[in-house]
Amino acid sequence: MPIIPVNDVGIVGVVSDIKPHELPIAAWSDARNVRFANGYAEKFLGESAYTTPSVAPYFLLPIPTMTTFYWLYAGLAKCYSFASGTHTDITRTVGGDYGATAQYNWTGGVLNGIPVINNSIDDPQMWASPGSGALAALSNWPANTKCRTLRPFLNYLVAGDVTKSGTRYASLVKWSHPADPGAVPASWDETDPTKDCGEMPLADTAGAVVDFVSLRRANIVYREDAIHTMQYVGGEFIFRFGLLTKSAGMLSRRCAVEFQPGYHAVLSFGDLLRHDGQQVVSIVDKRMRQWLVNNIDGANYERSFVASYYNRNEVWFCFPGSGQSFPTLAVVWNWKDNTATIRDLANVAHMTEGIITVADDTWDSDTNVWDSDGTMWNARLYNPAERNLLSAQPLGPYLRQVDNTNQWAGSSMSAYVERTGLALPLKVAAPPDFTTRKLLRGVWPRIEGTDGGIVEVTVGAQNDIDGAVTWEAPQSYVIGTTKKIDTLCSGRLLAIRFRSTTDVDWRLHGYELDIVPDGMF
Repeated sequence: MPIIPVNDVGIVGVVSDIKPHELPIAAWSDARNVRFANGYAEKFLGESAYTTPSVAPYFLLPIPTMTTFYWLYAGLAKCYSFASGTHTDITRTVGGDYGATAQYNWTGGVLNGIPVINNSIDDPQMWASPGSGALAALSNWPANTKCRTLRPFLNYLVAGDVTKSGTRYASLVKWSHPADPGAVPASWDETDPTKDCGEMPLADTAGAVVDFVSLRRANIVYREDAIHTMQYVGGEFIFRFGLLTKSAGMLSRRCAVEFQPGYHAVLSFGDLLRHDGQQVVSIVDKRMRQWLVNNIDGANYERSFVASYYNRNEVWFCFPGSGQSFPTLAVVWNWKDNTATIRDLANVAHMTEGIITVADDTWDSDTNVWDSDGTMWNARLYNPAERNLLSAQPLGPYLRQVDNTNQWAGSSMSAYVERTGLALPLKVAAPPDFTTRKLLRGVWPRIEGTDGGIVEVTVGAQNDIDGAVTWEAPQSYVIGTTKKIDTLCSGRLLAIRFRSTTDVDWRLHGYELDIVPDGMF
């Protein structure tokens, strides 16, 4: 009775751009809402309600201060802050509502403790005293000037794709005079010889400047069709610009993050990239690159964004699926294990890391059933010192903590891993066998998770490498009880799927297959 073990089920991840029969035995041909880390395949956590926003949120900016952690969330017309359970309208008092759009959204950051945000339509805004007062036009910003992106770098503010008096300079990078501590820049006048302001048109390619993300002591300038470096040198020129590559650019604003000190991850046109300021390489080439091209929506791709998740060593490349208006899918890359997978999103406009504080779980607030409640008495649901993911969902509207609980805000979620095209040998460590029909008589899954929780195990078979899989009926594997799934499934190539649809967590360590020869035809 040949028993074929399948171990290390989390070391490869999903590979959808290569035919399943050509993959190593531990790889998966499809998955949804399952991550791969530390050699395991485990269900993603879902999301839970954090707070109900006062306006449909499109952008989030975490703002730490000495005493309070604030979340600034921006709608298309108004902006609010949230801290200690209180929502505060911080929309500017001069100039009326904002004119932001879902397509161009907001960018920004914190300079010298002062949040600065920009939406391409209005003058950039600053919150001079976080926790007090409202947003106002950025002091000393030049009149009749707009920009598509605005970011802090060192003690400067840097603007890209600038429009002056109605004329657009798409390849222009413009920087301010350095700001004094606790202040915003005093000037943007590049003609003033007493100031360090400046401008640089990037003429190497025709693409517009898209966004900036700092990398060590350099500012990386992302364009539609190129990537440049911007380094402080002082003196007459202030900054030195260099070309990193003309073979790749950035898909849209907010589509690059630093995932480790000295490394960026970038959502480009038809690819996911990483670089260290010198070498640019694809993350998903020969894995999921073609899948990405086939699934991203061509009309709303500019609403894509990228988020880092340090707690899990992951980068989430978020984009609208085909026919969708907001990001509904994410390719999640684990930089430590170099695995990739696919996760569902709930029409998310933006997502970023920050501190999420939640009150202690009390008797009155605990609504779970006593027998199934796995939370600890008088314990916090989250560690307030850790950075967690918060998502802005305008169609709710919702502000939700991501990767938390086993459900989608109280509704059950589906999670599965699947492998087809398994040309299993009849001997351990032998090469794949594409000719012999095999009879699969049983599966021994090694699954841990919620005691009593159910994971469906489904097996199937196909006779040709390009033939359709004939799936058997799913069988329930009860965590903590079931040891083996009995099957009678025959074919030259086999298939298997592990799936859950209930409020359950699980982790797959591996599985064994009981197969015997079933003839050559």
